[in-house]
Amino acid sequence: MVRDLKPERDHEISVMCALLFEPDGHANAIQAFKPAFEEFRDAMPYGAKLHITDAFKPGNEAWAEVAKRVRIEFIRLIKTIRPMVIYSARRLRLSRTGHVNLQNLKAAAIVLDSHLDPDGFQFVNRKFR
Repeated sequence: MVRDLKPERDHEISVMCALLFEPDGHANAIQAFKPAFEEFRDAMPYGAKLHITDAFKPGNEAWAEVAKRVRIEFIRLIKTIRPMVIYSARRLRLSRTGHVNLQNLKAAAIVLDSHLDPDGFQFVNRKFR
């Protein structure tokens, strides 16, 4: 996802985390995480984005307290259930420059009267099809 990527934010880091559960344990995991998630969601101020980082923005102090409790509960559940944890961290500069490069490639495809498949990152010149 690309949003608010500006050179002055290049030094910041984005983090993504995913939890993978055994197929037969997925429903149980949902039930285990659901109460804390619902507490977090229900404490969310009107108009806020349902994301833990938003809970810690100025003016959301009450929501931040709920987020702290929920984070502790999620970590406890992860330790108990032991799903596979996949994570990624990278500087925002990579996302910004990647987005800029893709936009430049798309613009070049238009100028060259070519077809660009951005999902597969394939550049196919229409003249050679």
